[in-house]
Amino acid sequence: MTIEELGEYIRESLKLYGPKEYEVQAVRVDPKDKGLRERVRRMLIENEKSDDDLVLVVFWQALFTDDPEGETGHIAPLAAYDAQRERALVFDPDRLWYEPYWVPLDTLVAGMTRIDPDTGNPRGYIWVRTKSQ
Repeated sequence: MTIEELGEYIRESLKLYGPKEYEVQAVRVDPKDKGLRERVRRMLIENEKSDDDLVLVVFWQALFTDDPEGETGHIAPLAAYDAQRERALVFDPDRLWYEPYWVPLDTLVAGMTRIDPDTGNPRGYIWVRTKSQ
């Protein structure tokens, strides 16, 4: 599934079960974007300010886990961002093999910029935010 399709599935789910006012931003990152690291860092800092949003990252799993069997695309929510140490806490849904783990910001960005062999596109993230009433 593409990141755009994932964003649309989330939108459809929120229409049925979620808050009435929300925004779903499906962001496909550009590996050539010189400002990408800073933009992702600012998004993570903004995400930490509120409990009214969530971020799902779409990434190349082996870059996060160093597991040769993780040579595949993966999706996981981020639970926290430590701005001082520049690392994100990944709540990997593959709990049979992984406990939650921290990844450095540069690794997070690298995992999202890895090209998907099926689509030829980089990955990215989904940012879901409720809107103020």
